[in-house]
Amino acid sequence: MKSVQQLMQSVAEPLIQAVADTVEGQLSLVHREDFSTSAASQQQQSSNSSATPSDAPPCSKYMKDTCATIAHLQRHYLDRIDCPTEIKAWVVSLASYLVNMFLRHISIVRPLGDGGKMRMVIEQ
Repeated sequence: MKSVQQLMQSVAEPLIQAVADTVEGQLSLVHREDFSTSAASQQQQSSNSSATPSDAPPCSKYMKDTCATIAHLQRHYLDRIDCPTEIKAWVVSLASYLVNMFLRHISIVRPLGDGGKMRMVIEQ
């Protein structure tokens, strides 16, 4: 039984690592965002006078892309793995790693204004 589990892990490990690398790459795009001002002021600067900003602050591009990437990877790859007890442990480990990477990236974002801090809190 142990050899079967080791075989499953050796088969799934490259996939899990590729998923982690892909999502971490998306998370690293946070450094391209401007967190020195609030999202509302950025939206007002980029929109024309006829457009009205919505009440809800817009999500950053890196966060939209990260969520889309995670949904794609889950739908096309992770959902196809059929070993419930093992995959649960792998997904928990993967999620823990990605949360750690998110916190590392978000903690070193500069320049960071008060509006940018609020955007980060909302996007978490």
